[in-house]
Amino acid sequence: MNRLSLFMHRSEVREIFKEVIASLPEQSEAYLVGGTLRNAVFYLFFGKTLPQRDYDIIFIGNRKLFISRLRRRGFIYGKIR
Repeated sequence: MNRLSLFMHRSEVREIFKEVIASLPEQSEAYLVGGTLRNAVFYLFFGKTLPQRDYDIIFIGNRKLFISRLRRRGFIYGKIR
């Protein structure tokens, strides 16, 4: 568990990320940005966990296909299932 990225420590978050990764179209790229990275750096320097409310992703690829795959899995824009 300690080898997982900070944002993957919670089992419910890991399960959501597994579904997001499974929804990625072939030859696309996704990057976590924003608060997730800030919180990970804060944890590395100070050993304290900051609250995480959302995960910002930059996506490069077939956006419509990615969105349709996420919707089939029950994701709703701006909300957690």
